Amino acid sequence: AMAAAVDKQALANKWTNSYGKALELDTWGQIEEAREIYEQIAHGLETEQNKEQAKQYTTDELGIMAKLALTLRLRANVLKNGDLEGVTLDNMNVLKASFESLFKKSKYAFPFKLSGIKDAELESAATVSQFVREKEVVIQAGDVAPGTLLPPPKFREGETFFDITIDKCGFKDATGFINPYITVTVCDALGHAIEPAQDTPISNTKKGHYISFQTEVHIQTSEAMLPPECAIFFEFKHYKPKKKKKSTKCWAFIERDEMRPGPVSCELYSKPSDMTRKKKLRLLTVKPLYLNLIIQLRKN
Repeated sequence: AMAAAVDKQALANKWTNSYGKALELDTWGQIEEAREIYEQIAHGLETEQNKEQAKQYTTDELGIMAKLALTLRLRANVLKNGDLEGVTLDNMNVLKASFESLFKKSKYAFPFKLSGIKDAELESAATVSQFVREKEVVIQAGDVAPGTLLPPPKFREGETFFDITIDKCGFKDATGFINPYITVTVCDALGHAIEPAQDTPISNTKKGHYISFQTEVHIQTSEAMLPPECAIFFEFKHYKPKKKKKSTKCWAFIERDEMRPGPVSCELYSKPSDMTRKKKLRLLTVKPLYLNLIIQLRKN
């Protein structure tokens, strides 16, 4: 017998509505209920891929369905085990658009890079739930999710690395910024970057005079390999709708000898950023407002 024609749009609407509910529960910390719905949707997606009607979907559609199911399973696991790492609520917010556009396009860009897994392996997706059990799948935000933070670097015996938590950044008026984020760059004495720059995700969390980031940045160069004259630069950027571009508001830095575990308050300087540290520094404000960081040393 022929498989009945699938009403793809009805399915997409059903999943999108359920996803909206789950996301709301997840946001409010009702994790049991959220997890249950995430798992139901993942199960629905997987069922479509394994049934006779899988033939009615394009390869691209099957691919995006597998990735959605995988992400839902990974988030459900995070909620179940109370993990601090893995698929975050921010990631789930980004995923909303992927549900809303399901079956409406011919090509799909998934908003995350899934490392530790090949697309071809995913496409034989009877195994999505198996993957989650057997493989170390890491989700990294891609272009769609703002932020280009890198995972912790691979350790060799005896190495230590700096992890820097960007806590918050202070302004006379913290409410005036649209989609602010911070670019973190490690530069040598000449101002040349010695590893890829990293952008934090956008933060619109504003408390009093502060924009709160609560974001951990993993410095990729080991402590021993950081040159003595190097510095880590933090550029606070935001979107200017009139100019339709991102602009640097101010910047801060810590020098090599200031890199030790504990809290650090950095002075904020007026732009332009000067990675060579040759020009005279101009404070952004005389008020006691800083970029607050917490530095940790990560050992294997």
